[in-house]
Amino acid sequence: MLEGYDCGPSVEAAWGDSDYEYWMVVAREHKDAVLLFLLSEWFKAQGSGRPRTSSELRGALEKLGIPVAFQSW
Repeated sequence: MLEGYDCGPSVEAAWGDSDYEYWMVVAREHKDAVLLFLLSEWFKAQGSGRPRTSSELRGALEKLGIPVAFQSW
């Protein structure tokens, strides 16, 4: 499970509320594939100077065929 919490003016502008909580869950059988992806691709791209988003991660995992359950408040 990956959990996140965002807050501030940009969150309020996007969602109409001052905070945003979310979580993603992948099945246990996909754990190794997710970890390999994070180590080999995701963190390598962190040097781009732009923070990556949970939506980008969810989309990348889905492209790899890894089902992701996503929820938010």
